Amino acid sequence: MWWLERLCAEYVLGVLCLVRKLSKMENCQETSERVQAAVKYLEGLGLAKPEYALILGSGLGGLAEQAEKSTVIPYSEIPGFPISTAPGHKGNLVFGSLCDRPVVLMQGRFHTYEGYTQQECTLPVSVFHRLGVHSLIVTVATGGLNYNQQAGDLLVIRDHMNFTGTNPLVGPNDPELGPRFPVMFDCYDPDYIGVVKSAAASEKIRLH
Repeated sequence: MWWLERLCAEYVLGVLCLVRKLSKMENCQETSERVQAAVKYLEGLGLAKPEYALILGSGLGGLAEQAEKSTVIPYSEIPGFPISTAPGHKGNLVFGSLCDRPVVLMQGRFHTYEGYTQQECTLPVSVFHRLGVHSLIVTVATGGLNYNQQAGDLLVIRDHMNFTGTNPLVGPNDPELGPRFPVMFDCYDPDYIGVVKSAAASEKIRLH
């Protein structure tokens, strides 16, 4: 009886969709709870509230060592925080100041190839926002296909294309972590890009 087979198939598919939805809702709740736990712990340390956050990519973690009046907190000590396993990523959160500005720096980031979800990879950004950070600077060491660029050159990212098939916004939205559809056309701030270009020109640094 074809109609019974189809009914059973649709019922099973409906159950699978429901299970998947419930799973995503649980992940959303878990992410929110992990953010709250991390924020509560960090605020309890009595550190100065950072205004700027820097995520330092491969080979760039040394910048955190230049922070003045710094406090180093291993990721492993922060409740709910992922642990960095990539080579060269120390796995520390560093609070301090750079150029008299209160900052928090990540010595090592998280990647999906380490087994983390995109929600876990971006969890620190939500934590920074809750701590009072208003500007985020992300660095990355990467390759390229442009023959006009050389190893060691600095590039300013103005936009990106996501070919991963997913993103951190997938699943139920938690308004406390951010809006359902954040504005993305100027997520790479044009004013900050202008500052970077001006600084590079004054220091005679090759910049793409």
